[in-house]
Amino acid sequence: MSRIIITPAAKIDLSNIWTYIADDNLLAQISGAFDLISQSPDIGFLIEDIKPGLRCKPVKQNYLIFYMIMENNVHVARVLHSSRYYKHLLND
Repeated sequence: MSRIIITPAAKIDLSNIWTYIADDNLLAQISGAFDLISQSPDIGFLIEDIKPGLRCKPVKQNYLIFYMIMENNVHVARVLHSSRYYKHLLND
């Protein structure tokens, strides 16, 4: 099982989701997706046109978890709504 490391930007994303949505069910679904990713890091699809090694795991209700596998860890870069222009946000 890989260790999940949530970057500062992803922590802000999760805080914003809670502030604007305040939906415990959505946050539970995101947490469940983190568990799936830690057990099977290759579960997300590659989107290397944005950044080499970057993966994406969709979560119900139109959210996307963007992450990279580094050694035995999973670094969660961002958690964004699918309607956001995420290519720009992930290139920062």
